[in-house]
Amino acid sequence: MLISAPAWAVIVVGGGAVALVTGAAVTTKRYLELRKEPLPQAAFVPRKLPPIRSMARASITRLVRAERALHELGEQISRTGRLPAEDLADTLETATSGAAALHALASDVVAMERASGAMGAYSPLVDHVQLISVRLDGGVVEFEGMVAAAARVLAVPESAAIADDLGMAMVHLRDAADRLDGWAQALTDLADDRFRP
Repeated sequence: MLISAPAWAVIVVGGGAVALVTGAAVTTKRYLELRKEPLPQAAFVPRKLPPIRSMARASITRLVRAERALHELGEQISRTGRLPAEDLADTLETATSGAAALHALASDVVAMERASGAMGAYSPLVDHVQLISVRLDGGVVEFEGMVAAAARVLAVPESAAIADDLGMAMVHLRDAADRLDGWAQALTDLADDRFRP
């Protein structure tokens, strides 16, 4: 009888009872086992860089490199459990919103560069493009500071004897996240002021 059973069925005999286990039951068991495993973190997908001749290109290239590094550091910190999951999630969320603000600022630079190009060599937008490019570069420096702080958290060896080192690294990471958040908020406030009647 076992030989004639379909491939998706298994007959179990024990204590006089006979049970038929179908492919659905096996699939359900596998699903329940997989559900206990944590989901892998999403892969890092870099945003599109500004055009090659844009003043924003160099800053955004650095930002994308820093975003990739922070993504990888976040995975490592999560895996090692160096930070409480909630603190790490808040920090990475701050980094994501800060990076989004920087990418939006870079888009403004590109748009102004295009408008300036259409207006000719004596466009009044040239000075604005340079000013905003300086702000953009400053924001990227803040983001890179946050990446460095995250690397410090991971660099602390796992040992109870140096718990103070991990505590200091966490303080540096929180400070860097707060600075980046303050920078992004100031940028948002400036944009809001620009478009108020």
